Amino acid sequence: MKRTYRCIGVLMLILYIVGIFKAQTILGNPTKNEILNYATFDMSKIRENDTVTKAVYEKNPYFNSILNSNILKNNSTVTPNYTDPGEGSISITYTPRWSSGILYKDGEKDGIFSTIAEELLSIAEANYYVKVASLIYEVASIAFNLMPQDIAVTGYGKAALYHSYSYYSKIAQVYYSNRKEWVTKVDVERKETYRHALVSFKDKHGFTRTKSYDFIPANGYGPIASKVYSSYYWQDSIMYQEAYLRYLWSKPALVLAWTH
Repeated sequence: MKRTYRCIGVLMLILYIVGIFKAQTILGNPTKNEILNYATFDMSKIRENDTVTKAVYEKNPYFNSILNSNILKNNSTVTPNYTDPGEGSISITYTPRWSSGILYKDGEKDGIFSTIAEELLSIAEANYYVKVASLIYEVASIAFNLMPQDIAVTGYGKAALYHSYSYYSKIAQVYYSNRKEWVTKVDVERKETYRHALVSFKDKHGFTRTKSYDFIPANGYGPIASKVYSSYYWQDSIMYQEAYLRYLWSKPALVLAWTH
């Protein structure tokens, strides 16, 4: 009986040592094929809008360690005299901004200035509210260097509020040496909301003043609201992992965006 227990103990020890060696081999310096074989799952069941990372994590608790040991992060720019960053290098960067050019009207108030001064205009989706008088005073100060006392409260006034969107994406790109090209594998879009105003009023010198104004960064103003399509935008580690996996399996880019 003791011999039987001794044999079982030796066998368990051998299996434990083999297991450690296997784990160290895989986690130490795995090849691309080792990674693919180790992270076994049915790729045909993954929809294009699902994350590859999630599918792997659900199947293999060790994959995070394997992946992180193989990701090569690189933020270099490819130029005519570039140094090859290395096949499979990953860079996280941002796209240029873009806008449709569309102006969305949120509200308008007009009438004798004193009667509309306290009425509210709003951009509801941005939770932005402003009084008519405050908007007119703000634009009058910016455009004409006028003070509130320079505006005739008994005259006609008008204020209209608009908003627009500006978009850009945070992207994770993988470098392909044979093509000398960075290829986007993860694209997460961000949307910023900006306000615009059109006002008219009578000044105390007997003239009607009108002005439209864009409250955008070029004029020193930030967005009144900002939103990202996915929390991946704030998680570089997930973006690196997702991009690397899509590179390994030749998967198309994961695009999390409103506009494309």
